[in-house]
Amino acid sequence: MPGVLVIDEADILHKSVKKNETIDDKILSKALENAALDFEQSLENSYEDSIGYPENNDFLSLLIAASLIENDKFWDKEIHKKLEESHLLEMDLDRLKSIMKELSTGYTSIFHEIREGLYKFSEPRMSTFIEMRQLSS
Repeated sequence: MPGVLVIDEADILHKSVKKNETIDDKILSKALENAALDFEQSLENSYEDSIGYPENNDFLSLLIAASLIENDKFWDKEIHKKLEESHLLEMDLDRLKSIMKELSTGYTSIFHEIREGLYKFSEPRMSTFIEMRQLSS
């Protein structure tokens, strides 16, 4: 169970820092490696929850379009424009707004709605993760 290892190793690191002790390179390396794996799994779970099973092409296209936007925060109209420019999907703005609301509510929301129509990824690294997933598929 990687999560338990990360917590155990993080606890050792935390206690060592508090005591001003030298941190063993092996423990630090393993803790960082496990944290990265845990984090990657968290991104993967959020991504999969958002696109659904089987993949919902509308949701996936919205995620891809949002990941192509340069800014951390973006308007639903910007996503709509990216969809049109990239020819990912034809969708009217009202349908897009409805899906964005759906993807920004609940426990596993991939977007955070800052105010009406303005969003950001709940996890800042999700944009890069989505781009990497698209390159690898």
